[in-house]
Parts: sequence; structure tokens; C-alpha cells
Amino acid sequence: MLSFQLYGQSGHSNKIDWKTLGNNDVRIIYPEMFKQDAQRVLAFIDRANQRFSDSLNFNIRPINIVLRGQTVIPNGYVGLGPWRSEFFMTPPQDQNFTGTGNWMDVLSIHEYRHVQQANYSNRSLVKVFHYLFGQGGWAIGKTIAVPNWFSEGDAVMAETKFTLNGRGRNPQFFALQRAILEEKGLPKFSLARNGSFKRVLPDHYLLGYTMCNYLESAFGTNVWARVLAKSASMPLFHPFKKSIENTTGLNFTDLYTSSFETLNHSFDEKMLPNQQQFTRLTKESKNPTFYEFPFYYNDDLYALKTSYNQIPQIVKINLEKDSVLAHPGITQEAFLSANENFICWTQFSRNPRFIYQEYSDIVLMDLKTSKEKIITHKGKYFSPHANRDGSKIVAVYRDSILKISLRIINAQNGAVLNDILFEKLENISFPRWLDEEHVVFAAQEKSMISLVKYNVRTNKLMILIGPSRHTINQINVYGDEIIFSSSASGIDNIFLLNSKNQIFICSNSKTGMYTPVKHNDTIVSSEIHANGSPLISFTPILETFEIKKDAETILPKTGPDLQDDSSDITISTRGQEGNFSRTGGFQLHSYVLNPDNVTPSVQLFYENLLGNIIGETTLLYNINEQKPLWQAGISLSSTYPVFGVNTSAGKRRSPLLKSDGKLENAEFREVNLGTDITVPLRYIRGNYSTTFNPLLRLQYKYISQVSTIFPLASDPTFFNLGIGFTLRNLKRTAYQNIRTKWGQELSINVQKGVTKLSTGWLNARGALYFPGIGKNHSIKIDVQYKQEDITNDYKYADNFQYHRGGTRFAASKARRASFEYMLPIIYPDFGWFDLIYFKRVSANFFADIAQYSVEDRKQKAYSLGTEIYFDNVHYNEYPINYGFRISHPIDNFVNQPIVFEALFGALF
Repeated sequence: MLSFQLYGQSGHSNKIDWKTLGNNDVRIIYPEMFKQDAQRVLAFIDRANQRFSDSLNFNIRPINIVLRGQTVIPNGYVGLGPWRSEFFMTPPQDQNFTGTGNWMDVLSIHEYRHVQQANYSNRSLVKVFHYLFGQGGWAIGKTIAVPNWFSEGDAVMAETKFTLNGRGRNPQFFALQRAILEEKGLPKFSLARNGSFKRVLPDHYLLGYTMCNYLESAFGTNVWARVLAKSASMPLFHPFKKSIENTTGLNFTDLYTSSFETLNHSFDEKMLPNQQQFTRLTKESKNPTFYEFPFYYNDDLYALKTSYNQIPQIVKINLEKDSVLAHPGITQEAFLSANENFICWTQFSRNPRFIYQEYSDIVLMDLKTSKEKIITHKGKYFSPHANRDGSKIVAVYRDSILKISLRIINAQNGAVLNDILFEKLENISFPRWLDEEHVVFAAQEKSMISLVKYNVRTNKLMILIGPSRHTINQINVYGDEIIFSSSASGIDNIFLLNSKNQIFICSNSKTGMYTPVKHNDTIVSSEIHANGSPLISFTPILETFEIKKDAETILPKTGPDLQDDSSDITISTRGQEGNFSRTGGFQLHSYVLNPDNVTPSVQLFYENLLGNIIGETTLLYNINEQKPLWQAGISLSSTYPVFGVNTSAGKRRSPLLKSDGKLENAEFREVNLGTDITVPLRYIRGNYSTTFNPLLRLQYKYISQVSTIFPLASDPTFFNLGIGFTLRNLKRTAYQNIRTKWGQELSINVQKGVTKLSTGWLNARGALYFPGIGKNHSIKIDVQYKQEDITNDYKYADNFQYHRGGTRFAASKARRASFEYMLPIIYPDFGWFDLIYFKRVSANFFADIAQYSVEDRKQKAYSLGTEIYFDNVHYNEYPINYGFRISHPIDNFVNQPIVFEALFGALF
């Protein structure tokens, strides 16, 4: 069997020169061109260490932070296996994502708070796991002791307490919760904690922030040190919940209820009297549906539509049934802009060789012809907007060192007509053509947002709305008026700026309004509701409004502002500089149980800090041969092609056809040592992801402990050549989709020994995916073919998937075809005593037909049955997939008993 799992794509090009900057607490690993960013991150974390007042800032284990500057998706994480953090440096366009603060500052304080949490919880039973199983054990122990609602909620608290920005000062962060409390009341904790496939619920960030805020307000900032210390030493079942109850004396259910009652009261205080009439323009649906970025064309209303069972579509709005105009591809952020006959969006892609080299390119559609055209290639463009005649596009652009500019682009050929660099700005969002000479956009500087107008002919800049910590989002233009969504009123509402530079508030939403468009005397926008985001039409109230500088929050700022004097922050800390080897920090990081149907295994994975050296040790059990085997390998993915070495050893069992025509199992021990060459590639285009992994392997085989009656005893060592590839092309799925609706898979592997012994093995497998009757239904047709002469002196490992529930036949040729129909049965949203929570039950109906051939003898076999899968969450923390299979095999036209099998780790 040729395994492709070990050979991943490299994250980055070998041309990057990596440097380090650090002190006793943290080491920043960064490409040389991002030295200034590394200095800022180091200084910001150093300042956080000095000013964090609670006792979690204790005995910090040094951590490596890798800065990734070639990505376009804003993100960051702290990993315990290996112990490192990564910052993806390109900021989001939507200021609601994390507030109006500097993106790297937000990442620094949020992710470093995770470092403090992980270190402080590394005690007692968690530390036992750490000692026994290394960093992987630390990760398991922390997951048991500390729920992610606390980890993320506490980190959002840190953003909000120690800066004048952060999500706790962002109304959009609470918008969905406001809608749910208004329309449906407070959901049970089990539902809020575990989520749902049929209901819209806030994520664990909001859940955690609300409960952390309440507890800190009642018991002080040091409450978490006591809670974490007790949680790490308690038994394995709900230790964090019990620790809170023991520490505070509060019943956990009462804590949850009181936290959200307090939150709801804070909402009531912000609400203005609502005398405005709103008209819903989109059809109500039981399935959660979200409409954004509406626009008008020929007086018809269009919008970007997403739902739990459908991927994003651009649709023409109709209360009976929306009609689909286009399917925009995968993108880093939802976005759509329109001007007269043209609409624009961005499309995500990446270098097929390097997974951290990402692109965001412009797509233009002419509404008259409904034709799409990709305008740019391998760029970093955001929020594009075409001018009225579609000849030019303005867009935000980030260069290779993340310097920000406005680019004016020829819409026909993608040529850059003008590149306006803004060195002092941290970010630019949502540029729009005001007329043929002027562009308006939101500008971020020193963690504050302004609305500005830029003359592309004279290069003059005019500030229309001065800097504040309020969001100015999703700008749109109607004649000489500018409309946008802003947090300035305490809840996100729609505002209008007229030609006299007067600001008017246009809406009084209870939850939050976004992505506005003006049409005649009305405004249409998306509003947050408990079951999605419908489009709402209203007549603007047009009350004059003054935008104040600072954003309000339901949490008063209780700590020092870490962004004080942020322009000089890099001067305050001096770190030790150095070079970093691309192979540095190689270590064991994960233990994985792989419940494969043929070769279930326990796998140990190794990796270096940059992710370009990958190692794997596997102990597997071959169900077909009923023998265990261990494997080990390591690959250097920074090379091109990728090189690797591997070894394996274990008992084998293979059938041998004797001279009297009878089959007898030959048992022996096999040791392999080999080298591999592969070129793993992954393409993302539109809504499809395509992977192609060719592999060439040369192995040295040594056979021992074999009976002298078998030919292997005469020539126990030989070289083996393997060649193969795996190809997958899969369409992305919506949230409820279990499988892809369209896709193709193909793998072919051939092996041949360089020896006088008879050897040879061929295995080919392919699958096609189609949509079923329902939107969440999927059809899969799976075929497999194996050829290996039963009379061969040496037999390769048998990884053929036989007809389910039936006898495994020894054969020279094996063929199998399977038809599968998979669908969800029910979404229970039901929990039982905090032990198990049922989110989804799905079924896979299958029919297998197989043929097994030995010389001129052929045997047919069939199997019919059903697989039932459960998507459950255990102890409100651990999502586990499992199920069972009931199959009725028919071997050579003879009915066999019905077979029941347990399935663990459902692999769809």
C-alpha cells in the first residue's frame, strides 16, 4: 500500500529568509521583510506581561510565534502540539470581525492570553497527561479541564479590558444574541454550548465572554486563577463546571441564566424608542438563511444569499422563490459590490505547492450578459468596486510586505492604472466610486476609523468623518450621498452622509443592520434575526447625529490601555535577534486514532515549527490479513519535489495456491526500508478544491520467519518499485451538507518487485459524487479493482474494501462497485444530563456488488444494508462521530446471516 498521508504541501517557499526576535518569554519567527511587525508584536506582548494584573500571568513557558505574511485569511492560533503560535497577518476588511483595533495588536493580546491560560492550567492532572504523553497529552488534559468557551471568552475579555477596541466594544458581536433573546428567549445551556444544525446560535466566543464578564464583575479578576487551579486537579467529568461551583458557590445553571439576564438588561439600556416601520423583502424560511450586500438592477432587487443547506449564491429576490444569477467562488470574506450594470467580488486561491501563499483576485460580472471574468491573477485585492461604465475598478491592495494601497485597475485586462500607497494607514476598507474622479473609503490609523474622500486625479485627500473607535462598514453610494453601517449609536445602524457633510442616522434597529443600499426614497439592508439575516426595507428617519470618538461597551475598561502611545511601541522593547533554520524545532506533537475500515491505526505525528518537516509513526492492524504492523516515515516538504524515507516491520499473512489447487495461508515477517518522491499539489478555483499527489517509491524488502515450503525462503530480500497517484476534485459544502454534491476521486497504485520471484500488484479506486433528491442528500458511486495473481511468490498487503459484511475472498482479481445514498434523518438538539448531546443522525443506504476471480473460477457477492451515523457531543465538549452498520451479504447467490458492525469515527 502506498500511503500519501505523510506527504503534505510545504507552507512556504524556500526563498524566504527566516529571522528570530525574542526574549525570555517569547520568540518571534518571521520573514526578514516583516522585522518591524515582529518588533511590534514582541513589544506588545512584553507590555501585556507587565500590565496583566491577574495571576494567570505566572510561570509562563516560552513560546515561538510564527508570522505568516503571505496569507489573505485573517486568523491566529496557539497550538499545544507543537507548542507554538501562528499569526496570519493580513487584516480583515470587515471591522466587525474583531473591532477597530490594529489587527496585529488584537492578535497579540488575544493569542497571548491563550498562552497564559494554557500555562496556568498545566498543573495537577493536566500535568500528569503532559508528563505521560508530551505536548499531545498536555493538549488532551487542557481540553478536559478547560472548555473552549472560557478560553475564547476570556481572550475576548482581554481584548476589551486592555484596549479601547476589542469585540466587547463591538455591537455586532452581540447582535445575534440580541435577536435570539428578543424572539425566542434564552436557549438552554446545552443548546447554546453545543450548537445546532437547524438553529442559528452565537458561537462560544460570545457565550464565554458573557459568562466571564459576569463572574469577573461579581468575584474580581483573580477568580479565574482559582477556578483553573481547581479544574486542573478535579476528576475528568465536567471539572471546570464543578470548579466554578466550588469556587463561587454559584449553581452553574444559575450562572448561565444570570449572565445573560445581565446582558439583556444592558441591551435594554441602549435601545431607543422604535417607531420605525420595516418591511421584510425576503421569504421566511425554516432553514437559517442569510442575505447580504443587496443591489438593484433594472429595479429588481438582488443579493448574496447563503443558507445552512446551500453554498453562497447571487440571487434575484422573489417572495415566492429566489432565482439564481451566479455562484461566487470561495472567498476569504463574504463580499459583493454593484454599480449600474456591473458587480464585483473576490475569489480565493492559493499556490498549488505552498499552502501559506494565498491570493485574493477580482471577479467582474456584466449583468447585461451574465458573463463573469477574473480580472486579476495571483494578487491580494479586497473590496473591489467597478465604476459606472465598467471600464475601471478600484480595490484595496496588499503587496508582498503587506503595505496597503488603493489600486485603479483596467477592467478589461487587469492592468494597474494607478497605485496610491498609504504608508501611515493600518487598513483601508470598502472603497467606492463617488464619481469618476473621487473614491470614498474607510481609513484606519492608530486603531481609529475615518471616512475619507480621495481625488484620483489630484491626489488630494479629504476627511469626511473624523477618526473614532466606531466601525464604518459596508459603504455604499447613492448619487452624492454616502450610506454605511456603523456602531456609533451603540447598536449597528444605517447612517447617511450628504453632500453638505451632514451625518444622519437612518434606522433604529433592535439587533443590527448591515450592507445597505439606497433606492429612490427607501433603504434596503440586511438585519440580524434569530433565524438568519433577511433583507429589510424602510424609509430613513434622517435624524442628525454626532459620531463620538470612543466606543461604548457593556464592560467598562478595567485595565490599562495596552495601545497607549502605540505609535512608539516598538521602541519600548529590545529583543535578541538571530537567524532561524527552516528545519528548526522538530518535535512529536499529536497522537491520533484512525478508525479506517481496513487498517485501523494509532498514529504519532511529528513536525517542526515551520511545518516543512513531517514525521509519522503508525501502529496499524490489517483486518484483511489479521496481523499488526508498524510503520515510520519522515518527509522534507520544503524541497521540490518532496523527498521522504520510510520503514515498516511486522507480521504478514497472504494466501498461497499450492500444487494441489488448495489455498494455504503463508505467514512471515517483513521489514521494509524505502525512499519516496512526490509532488503534492492543491488547487482552489471557484467552488472546487482539487488535490493531486503523485508518488514514486523504492523499497528494500527483507522477508524472514517463513516456512521453507514457500518460494520466499529461497530469495528473502529484494527491491520493490511502487508508483501511483491520488486525484480529488470536490465542490465545497454548506453547513448541513454531509458530503459534497459534486466531486470525483481517483487513485491508482502499482507495485512490482525487482526479483526472480513472481510479484506484482495493482489497486485502482474511483468515486463520483452527485446531488440527491434533497438539498442535504448525496449520492456516491464507488468502484475498486485489485489485481495480484494468487500464484505469486510474494503478496502485498491487502487493503481492498470487500463487500460489506461478507466473506473476504482470496482472489487474483477483485472488483467491487458500490452505490450509496446518504441523507440526514433528524436533528435532535437533545442532551442527556450533560453526558451526551445529539446534534444529527444520518443514514447511508448502500448496495455493493463484487466479483472475485481465481484463475478460471469466478465468484459473485452482493451486500445490501444501512449505516447509521451519529454526530454527538459528549460532556458538552468533545464532538465524536460513530455509528453502526447493518448489512445483508449474499455470497455466490447464497444468503448469509445479517451482520451488525460498530463504526467509530465516521468517515464520510
